[in-house]
Amino acid sequence: MKNIIVRFFALLFYCCAAQSLANTITIYHDADYSIHAESAQSMSMGFKPALAEVNDKIQGYDVKLVTRDHRGNSKRMMGEESLMRTVAEAFVLDMNGMVEQLKTYVDGGDMQNVGALGHKIKGAASAMGRTALSATALQIEQAGKAEQPERLDETLPLLEQCYDELQHAMRELLG
Repeated sequence: MKNIIVRFFALLFYCCAAQSLANTITIYHDADYSIHAESAQSMSMGFKPALAEVNDKIQGYDVKLVTRDHRGNSKRMMGEESLMRTVAEAFVLDMNGMVEQLKTYVDGGDMQNVGALGHKIKGAASAMGRTALSATALQIEQAGKAEQPERLDETLPLLEQCYDELQHAMRELLG
């Protein structure tokens, strides 16, 4: 076991050293564009402006975004009903907790956490192909970051509506 750990750290050191020599960090965006193209494109569109804001550099390293089209993962998962059910149930349960926590932050006027949780909901919804929920969460994220609670008067009920539709769709899917 000790030998494995030593080899792991040697490999990690080698990779870090090789990376630092290249002065380039490569980020691989590996997504399935065959079934959830909108979600994959949405995630990619999130990376690009974020990197552009820092001139494609992180701590002095050039950053290169490489998009990979990992076709078929969703199709393969759909063939496994138990896996599909587990992922869908976990998503709905996690989303339920996030929506409830978001309401708590809104009630408490904690706009910083409203923005952060809006971002998290946006990403989770996007990964599951729930574009309306993701777009609404983006509005909540932006309202939180801009410290504009008045914008939540319309967007929070819309998020709840999108979440209700998600729950309905998942119930139909899961039976």
